[in-house]
Amino acid sequence: MTNAVEVRHLSKSIEGSPILNDICMNVRQGEVYGFLGANGAGKTSLMKTLYHIIFPDTGTVCLLGETINKGNNPVFSRIGSIIESPVFYSHLSAYENMELHCRYMGAGYENIMETLSLLGIAETGKKAVGKFSLGMKQRLALARAMLTKPDLLILDEPINGLDPQGIIEVRELLLRINHEYHTSILISSHILDELSKIADTIGIIDHGAMLAEVSMKELTAKGIDLETYYLGLLGGGEKNVEPYPHGN
Repeated sequence: MTNAVEVRHLSKSIEGSPILNDICMNVRQGEVYGFLGANGAGKTSLMKTLYHIIFPDTGTVCLLGETINKGNNPVFSRIGSIIESPVFYSHLSAYENMELHCRYMGAGYENIMETLSLLGIAETGKKAVGKFSLGMKQRLALARAMLTKPDLLILDEPINGLDPQGIIEVRELLLRINHEYHTSILISSHILDELSKIADTIGIIDHGAMLAEVSMKELTAKGIDLETYYLGLLGGGEKNVEPYPHGN
């Protein structure tokens, strides 16, 4: 089976300082992959290289079976994303921002209200997005990412700015999308507990290096919680479980 995301030996330096070091990653089709690391560990930088917002110095990226190169990559039309802080036209409403996204993606408007309803922001009417709270903007960003029912979602810290109830709702929504539509999801966070509740596989990055990819089922079967495993990796302690091989 083709992986939804396949990264091979990817490295990137800026002004002589490495930000990504020989990264390998496999996100299998249909799974939720939790990308875990402290702030500044390299999560966002790697996600930017997936889209070639940042061009890697070495290595390859394949998304949904297609190798990503400089220039036009049609596969991006099958992917929804949130990378860093989402940007909207602040003087327009949520619906109007979604209309513009549809035009950009070459899609119809028929899914807009359904998607806004899923994220709990369908009743905002003509209210300008500039007057939205941080949590409402994050919901709108998720709505935009999900609008075209993509095969792959790449979500960089999507629960930032949400209150506890909002975090639960987004978690349940992502699980529903994954189960009902078999959408592959790559989701980054520095919140261990939240990733442990949603992810099938965890990839752990630190100082630009991938330390491990590990199955949550395997951790659970061995009675190891994610926090213990994560701290063991960072501190060089006993993990008691073998990480997935990164590949060649």
